[in-house]
Amino acid sequence: MPDPIAAELKAAKERRHLDRLETLIDSIYALVIVFLVAQFPNPLGSEAQYSSFLHFIRVEGGDLVAPLIGLVLMVIYWLQNNLLFGYLERTDNRHAILSLSQLFFVLFYLYTSDLLDAFPETKTILAMQSVTFAIMGILAVWGWLYATRDRRLTGPDLDEEQVRVVTAKTLPEPITALITLPFAFVGATAWNLSWLVAPLVVILVVRRRRQKGERAPSAG
Repeated sequence: MPDPIAAELKAAKERRHLDRLETLIDSIYALVIVFLVAQFPNPLGSEAQYSSFLHFIRVEGGDLVAPLIGLVLMVIYWLQNNLLFGYLERTDNRHAILSLSQLFFVLFYLYTSDLLDAFPETKTILAMQSVTFAIMGILAVWGWLYATRDRRLTGPDLDEEQVRVVTAKTLPEPITALITLPFAFVGATAWNLSWLVAPLVVILVVRRRRQKGERAPSAG
């Protein structure tokens, strides 16, 4: 017969590990976001003279786009992590490894940003960033599906419809990142513009989820 005290102690330990993992993730994302904001062109620190804000945008607009894309995606992935972890009651070694692997690619993105500053004409670096964002999203989906399988890391009250809804919310970013990959080899402008397909991807993912949800009752 299972020892209720031992089970309670184990659950408390797993909850502490989850809290520590959340704190680490929040800290890393916060530092990365601060770093990306610091990469924005500074009109006061530049030798160029700007007659107006629009002049500044015309001159520095190209250097603004890349860090802005990175900033938006990092904020999205951070909010996504908060959403996913909000359903968890504990963590285990495999889930922690998946989460830490995602953090590795968060930091690797910073490295690719430095490479892009040093070699702005290298299209391979843009492709590396697309792959990095895609892997970050795939790891988030993987961790969520692992956590919800048999409700191993969540409460038993989490139903299948909730799992499907949250899963759908994690899919648009990695799908969009994969779509942008071939555009990286066209050039920076094409790559930057390709991220504008993100709203369309969101619409298609939501529509597909609703269609599957409508078919499910009739299948029963």
